[in-house]
Amino acid sequence: MKRFFGCIAVASAFTLVLCVHAFAAGGKIGYLDVTGAAAQSSWGKKISDDLKKEQERLAGTVEQKNAAFVTARDDYLKKKDVMDAKAKDKKEQELRGMAEDLQKLANESQTKWTEQKNAAMTPLFQKIKDIADKIAKEEKYDFILEKNALVVNNGKDDITAQVVTELNKTGSPK
Repeated sequence: MKRFFGCIAVASAFTLVLCVHAFAAGGKIGYLDVTGAAAQSSWGKKISDDLKKEQERLAGTVEQKNAAFVTARDDYLKKKDVMDAKAKDKKEQELRGMAEDLQKLANESQTKWTEQKNAAMTPLFQKIKDIADKIAKEEKYDFILEKNALVVNNGKDDITAQVVTELNKTGSPK
């Protein structure tokens, strides 16, 4: 954890030095809310809707498996007092297997959703970067920083709206 905060401190100091140098040299610094641009764009909204639907579908599958487990467990708890030792062991082993399968399905579902999210968001973030690069060249920005990394901003050099406008013009990939 110390290493993480150390890296953050070094990166912040480096960014501050670059900004001060650019400002002193008459440079132009802009900022961009990358997450906000993604969320506000039609492309980002479509990705969000698609991911929400997939998450609900995966959760439904897990919930069905969980309901089957709960039913089997409740049935066992009702009948266990009249079962012989061999039948109890068999049923308990079956329940452990169901619980393991349920946990495995939940983990696989989360992993699958995360992979789909990353696959969908990576091209969007790349497009945002490309648009920010284009704006930086056209409007002669020396630096464009992530808005959430700034301690203070003046509001006038926020290019987020421009990025969203350009992003919406490109549409989303198939």
